[in-house]
Amino acid sequence: MDPNPNNNIIARNVPSESVSDRHASTQWHYLEKHHHSWHQQLYLKGQRIKASVIYSDMIVNRESPQQAAFNWDLPVAAIHEIIGYCKAHQDLIKLEAREERRRLEQGVIFGNTTTEGIINQT
Repeated sequence: MDPNPNNNIIARNVPSESVSDRHASTQWHYLEKHHHSWHQQLYLKGQRIKASVIYSDMIVNRESPQQAAFNWDLPVAAIHEIIGYCKAHQDLIKLEAREERRRLEQGVIFGNTTTEGIINQT
């Protein structure tokens, strides 16, 4: 968790009201908001899996919605909802990915382990 909220690029670049309004205006059947300290994108209901993880996995592996549904053990309708959500919220997903990388590069502490330097070892 970042002790300085001013360092949070999500808070600086995406007004939370606009994201909340967009999420609230759409009835999602398979997606929901998690109450995370800074993540604003939606997750698969009942899971700790961001919609963008499923979508990017599908893209990277060049899967059809039917293949992704089979691989993730989800209804095809859930995959279509994830695709629609991710396409409509590309800017938010990109911002959160940059924020995650920034936090890893700064050495975020998880329990007794730090991530400092892990990203740059490759």
